[in-house]
Formats: sequence, structure tokens, C-alpha cells
Amino acid sequence: MERNAERTKGNILAAAVREFAQNGFSGARVDCIADAAGCNKGMIYQYYGSKEKLYENVIAYEYKLLSSIEAELISRQFTDPAELIDAIVDRYFDFLIRNPEFVKIIMWENLNEAKAVKSNESFAAVKAPIIDCIRQTVRRGREAGVFNEAANSKVVVFALITGAFSYFSNRYTLPCLLNIDLERQDFLTAHNERYVTLSTCTSESTNGRHLLIGRILENNADEKGEPQYETIGDRTAGCDSRKLSSEAGT
Repeated sequence: MERNAERTKGNILAAAVREFAQNGFSGARVDCIADAAGCNKGMIYQYYGSKEKLYENVIAYEYKLLSSIEAELISRQFTDPAELIDAIVDRYFDFLIRNPEFVKIIMWENLNEAKAVKSNESFAAVKAPIIDCIRQTVRRGREAGVFNEAANSKVVVFALITGAFSYFSNRYTLPCLLNIDLERQDFLTAHNERYVTLSTCTSESTNGRHLLIGRILENNADEKGEPQYETIGDRTAGCDSRKLSSEAGT
């Protein structure tokens, strides 16, 4: 009996993920979730209490999926700060490719002004370990002379979390506007590398990739309309902001 109850709860949650991803909180229907889960509507309220609580459980489930990836990265205890940055980018891209519902649900929640996330402190707690890990990595990088002392851990955290996400949140509009196919594996791989280039810089003279942290200048375009960046953290003197902007803007 208990095993059947857990199976039913799991079916409800899986159906709710699909329904909320497709329609958001306001547009999602409990009847549709019940039909997809193969149960009656009353069981949803029995297990989850309300539509609001079910929605919170869906967000928590999606964040926990990502946090399991982050926990694995943390456990590897990278000695080279730049390797951790690259690994986070790679794993975030891989996660979002395999979990398209995550992108849709988080986009809906942003349109809803993060009401569910704000009402539950546990969501911030789920992200705390990876944020703390990145902050410590930036600190260690500064102390080791790998990163410039001006490198800002909050900027790095923001860039890593939003960089991969923005690729997938624009996967339908950008192909129409730019005549590109974001679904092609070669383009996805190239974009991944370009995003890493925003954090790293390849220099033939140093024979390797080097972490670089920068920010967009207020007057962020040159005469050609290309974005310009100010370098604030650099592992090598052979990397300049103009090279970064030209690679990132490709």
C-alpha cells in the first residue's frame, strides 16, 4: 500500500512538472494533472494539499535535480579554480539540454515575480552550497594570484548561473531573428566554448586557457556595434578586453 502511494505521488509530480512547464501556475489545471497521472483530483489534494503546494514541490524537485549535479562538482574538490569554472559551465549546459522543463518552469516563475520562491526559504538553501563553493574558489584564485584581486565572486556566480540558462531561454526567438539553428550539436558546442571564453582566454604564448573576469562597460558598443568589456580579473597579461569582446560577440 505504501509503495503504491509513493508511486502515485511520483506520477502526480511528474505530470505536474509537464503541466506547469507548459502552462505556468495560472494556466495549469489540476484536472489535467490528475488525468495524466492516472488518479482522481482528490488524491492530488490528499498528497500535496493544494495547487500552490504542488507547484512549490515541482520547483523544489527541479532545483534538487540541479543541486545533485552541483553536489557532485563540489565533491570533486578541484585544485585549479579555472577547472571548476569550466566544469560548472559544461555541466549546466548538459543539465539544461536534458531537462527542458526546468527552463520553462523557472521562466514562468520569473513572470510570476518569484512568488513561490520568495515564500519558501528552502529554495535559497538549495543553492547555497554551490554559491559558497564558487565564492571560495574565487577567493582561493585571488590568494594564489590566479585571479585579479578585483575579481568579484558575486559577478562570477551571476554569470555562471545565467549564462547557460539564457541560451536555452532564447532557443526559439534567436533562431528566427538571427537565422541560426540553436539545436545543432556543433553550434551548441561552439556556443558552450564561446561562453567559456567569457570566463577564460586562450593565449598561444601561455599555451593554455586562462580565467578572465570582466564587466560590460556602460557605453558598451564600439563603432561597429560590438560589445566592449573591461577586464577586472586575468590569469595572464596576454589577454585583452577587445579580444574577449570579439570572441564573445561572434
